[in-house]
Amino acid sequence: MRGTENITHVEILKQISWIEGDDQNRGIGGYQSGLDYNKEDRGAIDGVVWILSPAQIVKEANSSSYRFNCAMEKYALPTGDGEDCAVSSLNPFEGYSIPEGDGAQERIDRFVENAEPLLSSFIRDTNNDGIWDTTVVVMGLKFDMSDTAITPRDDPKGKSEENPSGQLRDHKAFIRHAELLIYEESDATICQICHRTYLSPTSTMDEFTSTVDRKAVTITGLTPVVHDISDAIYQELVDRMLPISGVLVCLAMLLLHRNPKVIIICGAPILMSLAITFGITVIADIMLTPMIISVGPILVGLGVDYALHLTNRIEENRVELIEERLEMAWSAQRDGFQTEDIDPWDSHITLTATVRAVLTTGHAIFLSALTTIIGFSVLRWPSLVPIEPMRTVGTTLLLGIAITFVMSMILVPALVQLLRYRKSPSKAFDRLWEKIGEIPVKNTVLVLLVTVVLTVWGGSILEEELGKG
Repeated sequence: MRGTENITHVEILKQISWIEGDDQNRGIGGYQSGLDYNKEDRGAIDGVVWILSPAQIVKEANSSSYRFNCAMEKYALPTGDGEDCAVSSLNPFEGYSIPEGDGAQERIDRFVENAEPLLSSFIRDTNNDGIWDTTVVVMGLKFDMSDTAITPRDDPKGKSEENPSGQLRDHKAFIRHAELLIYEESDATICQICHRTYLSPTSTMDEFTSTVDRKAVTITGLTPVVHDISDAIYQELVDRMLPISGVLVCLAMLLLHRNPKVIIICGAPILMSLAITFGITVIADIMLTPMIISVGPILVGLGVDYALHLTNRIEENRVELIEERLEMAWSAQRDGFQTEDIDPWDSHITLTATVRAVLTTGHAIFLSALTTIIGFSVLRWPSLVPIEPMRTVGTTLLLGIAITFVMSMILVPALVQLLRYRKSPSKAFDRLWEKIGEIPVKNTVLVLLVTVVLTVWGGSILEEELGKG
């Protein structure tokens, strides 16, 4: 919370206390009771386990004298009956709320003076004008909110056997519940800061995401930030990352293969692998985290590799088989025998080319996928990776790589035959690759020397950077 008045002003503290919930609005019902309206439930009903704030400190100090006197009257005095606090009730500061009436501000100022070291953890003077203008209200939330009374949100999956109502009560629902209470359902005459905005922009990481106005009360913290990041990452993945990576991959395949059919042959297994992988994560209720965004581009890259290697090997085998048949046909014609035209899509040629490709390149692809799975499996070891979101990424990668391999091996041969794919020849590209292939053969010592130098240089920089930590 940030404003122009002093945070310890009685009216500001009352409004903060109203948001939290106190004896002044207790029992009113609905949003008007505040977020932590039940102080004894430990979050079972309202979802809030505890609150730390300047208003909370003042309320504790304000009600402490009554609570102490009441305890003395009940249990220490011989006249006490253990039930009523008739004498203590005469205390004007009986309730768990901000002081009211004459002398309220002076009483608050005394509390602030006595508890200034504690309050300094919650309040700040951001512009050095001598006024505490910024504070925080820290809330501890119940982990499982399914049985609380907060406002539910719609389940993105809709109604199901597991959730017949189609409603969810979780941390995201609590954030929405808090937004409704503060910004929409609050009375401006009771909580003026709930509806106050400033023209100065909110500080952000860059100028493009700065907002025009700044609310006096902002819901922030780890929970809302993680949800906002997750939503933003999902939108970034769907709207930008996957489309851009897909376009770049398609351009590269068109440039190297010069046949648009290769996009379908390589793209179909990738799309199906992504759909199956993320579908299984949802069905298996695997926790989705912002870091899972890295899985998409990795699977796209691996899927293109697997599909292209297998496609090229099938095409090369087909060319070899056709050349063998052409030789046999030429020999037969030379001997006076009549021959038939060679069909490159003859079932025998296709079957033989595919089997040879699977036995050679398919075996290499399998070993590549297996070693990649083994490499990423370390992300699943709790002893090495104690962070659960990282282990979730490891689980998704292991699942995705295996599915990508299987889909590539099954779909690529079928799509090659169905689409009658043939790689368009290009002498210029062939000569280029020949020149590239000659470099390590003709300059073995130079290539090894450059590799060793770059490796040593990179290792020294890595050691230097790690040493800084």
